[in-house]
Amino acid sequence: MMAVSQATSNVSNDAPTSKSNPIAVTMFSNDAVLDKQMEVNSDSLHIEKGRYELVPSSNRPRSCCCWVCVASIALPSLLIILLLLLSAVIYPARSRATVYKPVTVAVDNDSFTAGAYLHELQCIGTHNSYRLQPAITLSGEWRYSHEPLLTQLRLGLRHFELDLHVASFNQRRFRVQHVQLFDDKASCQSVHECVAPAYAWSQAVGGKHAPVTFMFEFKEQFLESVRTNAVKVRAEQIASLETEIKQAWPGAILTPVDAAETWPYKLDSAMGKAVFLLRAVDDATLSNSSVLHWLPYVSLAQLKTIDAVRTRYITTNSVLTATDAARVKAAVARSIIVRLRVHSPADDPGNVTTMALVESSGAQLIATDHPLTSDPNCCSQRQGTSAHTRFSTTDNLARLFVE
Repeated sequence: MMAVSQATSNVSNDAPTSKSNPIAVTMFSNDAVLDKQMEVNSDSLHIEKGRYELVPSSNRPRSCCCWVCVASIALPSLLIILLLLLSAVIYPARSRATVYKPVTVAVDNDSFTAGAYLHELQCIGTHNSYRLQPAITLSGEWRYSHEPLLTQLRLGLRHFELDLHVASFNQRRFRVQHVQLFDDKASCQSVHECVAPAYAWSQAVGGKHAPVTFMFEFKEQFLESVRTNAVKVRAEQIASLETEIKQAWPGAILTPVDAAETWPYKLDSAMGKAVFLLRAVDDATLSNSSVLHWLPYVSLAQLKTIDAVRTRYITTNSVLTATDAARVKAAVARSIIVRLRVHSPADDPGNVTTMALVESSGAQLIATDHPLTSDPNCCSQRQGTSAHTRFSTTDNLARLFVE
């Protein structure tokens, strides 16, 4: 009897193994995590009584339903391929962006922050900060990439969003990506790969920078992540996430205890620190959190009902009208820090009307899909424009909102 070999590939471990100083460690790795593979000759392999045997084709059993089964699998597959190709035609690549130089963010200057509070700082950051455009996209909304977080920091961006998926059923590892299978490309694939370079940058500039904020969101919908939907988010997962965060950023962190004991928080005390937020339905799971702040979603109409003592950070809808701006402004006046999104891929950032409303509202964490960029070969700007999201009154990516 002829032997059949089964070739399997090793699976790499996402967890960091180096114990060196974070500054000296190479923080980036674009090596893809290999999935297990098994190669067999399906044309001549016959499985019988738990054994692998090579049987001549003439002796193999045949089924009258064979072609029906093949057709039922092949036809839907061909249809999906045709739809993907059609999407590439409908949504052609946009023009490349202008090359920008790194900017100097005014609030990175210690003297500028004298007497100011953290909730008076307005910063532009990115939505889906880790994202890389896949080779084939199903939507025009997905035809964009962001530069690595380290580049974004050097350009002046100070807050980022990371979407998390449970990477293993033991619930101790997490993968950073947008949507499973269809939109899973990322410049950093784990919490450590995303956060550790930011800490290395912070150390390199001597901590002389405005606080760096990371927002985490677990993708729990079935179509977003089957595994995360199955296991759900529990206290054990939160503890594992916090362990990863503290390993990646072993420096100064503005903790929930800090916010509970001293609020409003002085901006000069927040300089050089990191802030970690977790978007969640309620704060019960975060009751014992030592690092993660609760970030609930609150609609604009409900902003006035927020308990400012219990809630320091919230995320809400984009500001589109003067009424929306007034609602956010009332929350900011209560020292609440508001995160919202402006300029989605379908918007033209060259039109600063919406941005002017956001500025007037005092919203502090302003996320965009049109960030400043330095590499024209990296990030396709949407709407065929080389414009990027900026404040209407300054080219800086951060400013103070003080009335």
